[in-house]
Order: sequence, then C-alpha cells, then structure tokens
Amino acid sequence: RGLMQALEFADSDLKPLTEMALRIVDEMRNRGFILLPSGPWSHVISIAPPLIIHHTCLEAFIEALDESIQVCCHAWSAAEKK
Repeated sequence: RGLMQALEFADSDLKPLTEMALRIVDEMRNRGFILLPSGPWSHVISIAPPLIIHHTCLEAFIEALDESIQVCCHAWSAAEKK
C-alpha cells in the first residue's frame, strides 16, 4: 500500500521526453516539492508522498504540479515553433 505514482513523458511516437520531465522536476523543486526523476532516460517522474497527508497539502501539490506542467509545456511548445 502507498501513494507512490509515476508520470511518464513521451511524444506520440513514445520517444522519451527527458528534458520535459526534468524541467517539471526543477519547476516543482522551485515551488517547494521534491519529485524523483526515474526511468532509463529520466523521462518518468516518481511521486512518493507520505502515507499520512492532509488534504490541503495534497491539493497544494496537485495545483503546483498542474501549473508546473502548464509552464513547461508552454515553454516546450514555444521552443518547438522556432
């Protein structure tokens, strides 16, 4: 039992998006959350919160993760258009 989850970042051809995953890890660290890059190409983000967590902490984490993904995806899209 536990709350450990993972998010895998890959393009439509299933090519690992390592840079994207690592940017999200950095963005989350800047927001005060520690995520663990994993997978053979560091394109997977492991999330391992404590078993006992208050819902307000979980909500803050989810909000920060959503914002971090949006920021990184926007930056990625802008870079791809160049």
